[in-house]
Amino acid sequence: MDRWLRRFEATLAEEIFAGDKARCVLIAVSGGPDSICLLDLFVRWRRAQPSASRPDLLVGHVNHGLRGLAADDDAKFVKACAAKYGLEALVVTGDAACTARQRQLSSEAAARELRYSTFLEWAEERDLSDIALAHQLDDQAETVLLRAIRGSGVRGIRAMSPVRRLVDDRIEPRLIRPILGWRRQEVEEYLAARDLVARSDATNDDRAVPRNLVRHEVLPRLEKAQPGAIASLAQLGTVARELQWDLEQLARTIVAGASLERSGDVVAIDGHGLDAYPESLLREIVLALFETSRSCEASSEVTVRSVAPRVPRAVVRELRDGLLGDRKRASQWDLGENVRLELRYGKVWLRRRQAIQSKEHARLDESGLEWAEWEFSIAQSNSNQWQACRFIPDLVATFDADVLQTTGDLMVRSWCQGDRFHPLGAPGSKKLKEFFREQRVPPADRGSVPLLLAGKTIVWVVGHRMGHHGRCRSETKCTVTITARPPSARR
Repeated sequence: MDRWLRRFEATLAEEIFAGDKARCVLIAVSGGPDSICLLDLFVRWRRAQPSASRPDLLVGHVNHGLRGLAADDDAKFVKACAAKYGLEALVVTGDAACTARQRQLSSEAAARELRYSTFLEWAEERDLSDIALAHQLDDQAETVLLRAIRGSGVRGIRAMSPVRRLVDDRIEPRLIRPILGWRRQEVEEYLAARDLVARSDATNDDRAVPRNLVRHEVLPRLEKAQPGAIASLAQLGTVARELQWDLEQLARTIVAGASLERSGDVVAIDGHGLDAYPESLLREIVLALFETSRSCEASSEVTVRSVAPRVPRAVVRELRDGLLGDRKRASQWDLGENVRLELRYGKVWLRRRQAIQSKEHARLDESGLEWAEWEFSIAQSNSNQWQACRFIPDLVATFDADVLQTTGDLMVRSWCQGDRFHPLGAPGSKKLKEFFREQRVPPADRGSVPLLLAGKTIVWVVGHRMGHHGRCRSETKCTVTITARPPSARR
């Protein structure tokens, strides 16, 4: 057994499997030097294991459809490599460019999404215990440096982990990186020593791509100016990962020990005492609430590790200022991915919303109505006393019944281009699009916001603001109270 294989075996025993037995490992092979090195090491390691404890090995290759004939040749090469070792090759061809256009992603992000969704399918079909990736130390340093110069914090510059789960809330399958501690030069030396041939990707030489510029020019100069710079950058990423882990665990402990309110995809925590925590920890508490809201879902669908919402520093700062200030003040922030953070009456709410859109017009009468899974009820009174909402703020509104009656029939619909709205207390009307922007409602969610109209006049943007028209006044004699119940409150 040569030094390379001894090192690989030690890594598997101490860091990857740590006493457990691998059952079925898929090796992700692109055809490049790193993945060919990993494939050869795994095959040699398996041969050295006792027959009873040898895991099954599979080769996996994803053709992203981005490089035409060159990518097709890569797939053929990987199949030939797998056949040489007597292994089965799983090969999938996708269209990452189409995904990038549809979801407005970079080609790199779309390709990664295609790979990981394919890994999930293979894991389910073949009962994989582990999926081996060929990242090495130079990849680690490149990622840390790129994220640092883009302004990422501790969460952003944390290093890749040698072992992590592919699917939330499951032990298997795992993503493993057995050569994460190897330098690129060591990989090349191993290939030369073993007389192994690998494919080269011409796009990796394009200096217009930031990662390639860092790989070919920036890091070599840093290493020349300060020997060991690449290893130090990778170590910085490891320190950041450990620090981030500590913050996440502390936040989970705080949330787990708090008294939470749950309703469908809504979870709330009492804000009392949260203002004492530093902003870095407060951000992790918000993300821990997101995890808690996910655990409340009734769906049993298996999904790849979900992307946590982005919680910018400015939002955390405003949230902390709100906790320190007037407890009656209400604020809300859109975090993307249909996630909204709210501060209301001293409680921090996190809402995970499914964008339910409907272009239907529905008439509201004494029997109420249902619209896009929302439920509306109506009650009339001869008193002008304002009725407060006891469930979720902004979901009960009281109007002057006579004004609404003379304006026209009550209707519920979603917004249309050109809609105008006069918010209660505002000096005049404005485009509804502008109002949504002020309320931080993302464009993708605007169609799911119910609008209550009297005739052709918008009198309530449900969940946000009543309109000026139809408001209760001192001369109001009869009121009508309308209650809206969102889908999350009906589950």
